[in-house]
This record gives sequence, C-alpha cells and structure tokens, in this order.
Amino acid sequence: DGLWDVLSIKKANQLILQ
Repeated sequence: DGLWDVLSIKKANQLILQ
C-alpha cells in the first residue's frame, strides 16, 4: 500500500535530518 511508501519516506527524511 502507499502508506508503507509514506512511512519509508518519513524514515528516510529522519535519517537525512540527522
């Protein structure tokens, strides 16, 4: 589902923000 894509993007964004 697209929701998983959103979660993956959020996780990726968090890693980038670090």
